[in-house]
Amino acid sequence: MSGLVVQFLPRLDSYGVASHASKLAQALETSAGIRSQFVVAQSSESLNGRQPDSVTLRNLGDREVADVLARFDGAPVLMHYSNYGYAKRGNPGWLIRGIERWQRQSGAGRLVTVFHELYATGMPWQSSFWLSPVQRHLAARLHRVSGGGVVTSLERYAQVLRSWKEVDSLAILPVFSTIGEPIAPPALVSRRRRLVVFGSPGLRARAYAAGGAALARACASLCIDEVVDVGPSQVAPPTVNKVPVLALGRQPSNAVSELLADSVAGYLHYPHDYLPKSTVFAAYSAHRLVPVCTWSTPRSQSAERFPCWDTGGSETSDWQQLADRAHAWYQGHSLERHASLYQGLLQ
Repeated sequence: MSGLVVQFLPRLDSYGVASHASKLAQALETSAGIRSQFVVAQSSESLNGRQPDSVTLRNLGDREVADVLARFDGAPVLMHYSNYGYAKRGNPGWLIRGIERWQRQSGAGRLVTVFHELYATGMPWQSSFWLSPVQRHLAARLHRVSGGGVVTSLERYAQVLRSWKEVDSLAILPVFSTIGEPIAPPALVSRRRRLVVFGSPGLRARAYAAGGAALARACASLCIDEVVDVGPSQVAPPTVNKVPVLALGRQPSNAVSELLADSVAGYLHYPHDYLPKSTVFAAYSAHRLVPVCTWSTPRSQSAERFPCWDTGGSETSDWQQLADRAHAWYQGHSLERHASLYQGLLQ
């Protein structure tokens, strides 16, 4: 198969959904000759230091969405849906109406949707509680018109999607590492006694604040002599329980990959049931280090199958075995697996 796919996403920058879409585009072109045309809702920096083929919407309106998609002569559309990426309150009605208009006008617009998010939930005193019904309604409408197939990273998302509409082509695939997949990452014994805290400023700040005690325990248990903080903004303390912290700031993907491949562990303070949608957890697993993953509530039974160490539980007697389990788990949803899945859905 060869041809064109239109990837629709909120922004074109170096993080999150955009990085996911960029890596997928490279894999599709390499493995199947499928070139990606990006359509983005908001103007932003070029991706990975380059400006790929892209069109930025001039305004967030349904007519322009339909008109832009009509330019590509029936090429399939891969919609990256993260509702808060498209609208401040997570309710991008203009986007859903634009997709529906495009399908009506084209007669056969093939749409594949990857649901990175569905809708927010919250308590009655939180805005997410009141916004949830409209967010749910919009996601359900998008699901209904995604005749080419639906992909999501979480089983709990898939259960909701099935309740809205039963489809044959609904795939559950955890996310891949967006910073690389070393072919043969070395054993822990040959690595530095280093622990990495990697990700967005908010994610790393939670690691040091809410997860601070657990992070200190991880350093002690794994005999860590250096913590390395990687990501934009300065959020790291100077030490973690007397272990020095080296803050590197934002680094290119290849530098982060080399760092992870020479570190014993990576730390993440994140809900256990949502680990399959974390690109940080994917990166740790792909690089065969010990993923240390903590959260404020105990792990559920459904989360037990995700290979990581929660410092609230007992320590493992074999750190290498845990790192190997994480690496083996990752192989089932590598970038190559994603490219193969989307190739089938888009043709």
